[in-house]
This record gives sequence, C-alpha cells and structure tokens, in this order.
Amino acid sequence: MSTSIQNLKIIGWEYKGFKTPDVIVNIDDKNNTRNFTLYQMLSGEGKTTTLNLLRNSFYDINKKNNPTEIKRYIEEVRSDNLDIKNGNFEVRFKLNNEINYRVNVSFDYSEETIKYTTFKGDGSGYEDGLILPDGIGRYITPEFLEITFFDLELTESLYKADKQQTDRIIKKLCKLDYLDEISRSLEAFIKNFRKKNQGKLKDSQLEKNEQTLEKIIKHYDKVIEKAEKQKERKSNLQKKIKEIEKKIEEIKNEKSDIKEQISVAKEILDEKNEDLRHAFEAVFNGLKNPMSINKEIKNDLELFEKNLTKKRIPKGVGEAFFDEIIESTECLCGNHMTPEMQENIRESKKLFLDEENIAILNPIKTAIKNFETSEN
Repeated sequence: MSTSIQNLKIIGWEYKGFKTPDVIVNIDDKNNTRNFTLYQMLSGEGKTTTLNLLRNSFYDINKKNNPTEIKRYIEEVRSDNLDIKNGNFEVRFKLNNEINYRVNVSFDYSEETIKYTTFKGDGSGYEDGLILPDGIGRYITPEFLEITFFDLELTESLYKADKQQTDRIIKKLCKLDYLDEISRSLEAFIKNFRKKNQGKLKDSQLEKNEQTLEKIIKHYDKVIEKAEKQKERKSNLQKKIKEIEKKIEEIKNEKSDIKEQISVAKEILDEKNEDLRHAFEAVFNGLKNPMSINKEIKNDLELFEKNLTKKRIPKGVGEAFFDEIIESTECLCGNHMTPEMQENIRESKKLFLDEENIAILNPIKTAIKNFETSEN
C-alpha cells in the first residue's frame, strides 16, 4: 500500500484461546476526538499477555528465527486449559482515519507455530504473512514496539538515563534520524559530484549545496540542544519525585501505629455490631407476639382463650345436641322451627364441631397459655 500514512490508530482487538477471557475490545474513536486510550486491567487478568500480543502483531516474531524463544512466548500466552489447541488474536486499526486494516495472528499450540495473515482494506481479502503499510516499516523494530506498548507501572524504569535505546527510539519516532540520513546522503552526493565533475563544477553551485548542508546541520544542532534541555528537565523532575517519596516514607514511619489502631477499632466495632444484631433479634422475636405489646391486648387474649375453652363442645356430644334441635318443632328461642331454620342450624353446627377448626384453635389457646412476659 503506497498511500501516504498521516496517522495510524488502533480501533480494537479480540482474543480467543489465550490466558485472557475470550472477549472483543472496541476502542474505535469515530468522531476522532481522543488523543489516547488508557486500557486498565486487574493484576493477573492478562495485562502482560495483552501487551505482548499487541507488540507481536506488528512484528513477525518468526523473524527472530529462535525456536526456543518462540516456544517460550507460546507457553506464556497459551490458555491454562490444555484442551484448547489453538489461539487467535486479531488487532484492528485505521490508516488516515478511513482505511481499515487488520492483522491476524494464529497460534498452533500442538505444532508450536505462529502464523500471520493481513487484511489491507483494498478488497484483496486476507493475505498470508504480516504485510504492514509502506511508510511505517522503518519504525517497526522490537525496541520501538517495547516502548510503544508499555505498562504504565514500569514507566520510571522504561525511561532510565542509561537506557540508550530509549533515546534512539524517540529520535526515530520524531524523525530526527532523517537529519542524519540527509546529512550523510548530502555529503556522499557532494563527494561523488565533485569527483564526477572535477574541473567542471562552478563555485556558485558548490556554494549553494554547502549552504543547504550548513542549514541542515544548524537545525540538527538546535534539535539536539532541545533534547538536552528536556533531559535536564526530566532529571529535575526525578529529583522532586524522590523528595516527595522520601516525605511520604517519613509520614508513614511517624504514623506506623495508625494501621494497628484501625485494625483494633474495626474488631471492636464488629463485636458491637454483632451484639446489636443479637439485641435486635431478641426484641423482634418478642414483638412478634401481640401479647407483649401492652397489657390490655394480653388480658383480651387470655379472656378469648378462656371463652374458647368454655364454649368448646365435644363433637360426639355436640352432634346429638344439634340433631335434637333440628328435629324439634320449636327452636330454643320459642319460635316455630321452619325447614329453612333447620337447614341453617345443620350448616352452622360445622363451625363448632369441625375437627379442622379445632386444630386451628388449639395452637392459639396453647400459645396464649404458655406466654411469659419478657423483662426485655
């Protein structure tokens, strides 16, 4: 793809068959309003696996031509479930906010091999191999990817002064290495030009080329000067960070007993909460009995129980009693007994003699008799 690359943005990736859960991550910024994306994961959830998969999606690990290293990498990312024999990782990105591009990396755990396929967004479908767009290949090195996809927890160690590769990568990323290339190329051109045109070259032409070279060298020197100032600024910031860390440590030492005090207080609070729970439970169990609410309800219920006992009619005796009333020509009240009255008495007697009603009333009577007033 010969399109000039203005920008490259990752819009998502998906896992299948690795230590991480099988998920699809989408970070597409359709409105093009974000400058960066922070991807946060808990410890042990696959953060390192994700970083390694992203790095090796842009650099064919097979180029290292080291079977031992490839085998080690496969063991690092493969699923803990040994029944899974393959893993697949695909990263999606856009070129110039419009051209869709995909790199698919397939892992064969049995054969211990890694295969790349590429979708370039030009209608050709997936093609074998890692085929990156023209214009970015010059940047893609293992060192560059290491600093591009990095763990924020390791930022401090990543930019240590003795890490010379960091300076080289930043220089490459900012295209400062172009200046070196241009300078070397121009010097070689002048040398060859002088050799080929010895005696023919006019002074004005040589002077013009040398002036161009001088401008480039001056620009390069200014860039180097700015880089040195940034290094100095970074060094000052690191000193301030160390001072802050020292103060934090001093505060921790002064208040070392706070953690223990909090722990003791928490234990006491837990005990009190447990006592409170038991107290609420006891009170609630007491309130569930209506006789504990006040004395009048208690007296009424006790009277109710006595009346139940007093008015209870044994079924064997009661059956004959109601039958005699039904067969009488006159009711106990002195009125003439009608068929309708007889039927009403026959239906009503069930309320007094039915065994199911007795089964309900007896527990009520027992609860009322056995109630003891709680001092709590």
